[in-house]
Amino acid sequence: EQEIFEKWEKILVPYRSKTNNFWYTNDVVYSSRDVFFIKSDILNLKYILSILNSKLIYLWLYNRWKRKGENLELYYSPLSEIPFKNVDITYQKPFIDLVDQILEITKKEDYLEREDLKDKVKVLESRIDDMVYKLYELTPEEIELVEESLK
Repeated sequence: EQEIFEKWEKILVPYRSKTNNFWYTNDVVYSSRDVFFIKSDILNLKYILSILNSKLIYLWLYNRWKRKGENLELYYSPLSEIPFKNVDITYQKPFIDLVDQILEITKKEDYLEREDLKDKVKVLESRIDDMVYKLYELTPEEIELVEESLK
């Protein structure tokens, strides 16, 4: 349906990726079969995006699902089974705010040339990771295990 490409707020998902690299857009986007779209009527998409791009979900996808070499295969089965915490919008708001800050920075024309902007995004992503750990009630030992396994 054409409205999928033109009207929906959506998260774009590559079929294969070395990382959990998900993108948010509310723009018109047409894609081939190797890019999927995520839409939600239950949770805010920016909240979902923050969870999807977290270190914890990368590790979950990497260890739980099929890979092609070192690439994650991101299709319906693994994505539909990600254990999202269904929390009210008040709890989603801090995640949404951080995603908005990241989107604002990465939309700048000179983002790719500016290390200071990339560093700001890394700091914001790290804050999201910390919030995800708290959301999923990881212990300090479990957080250390996640962090060490990604080095």
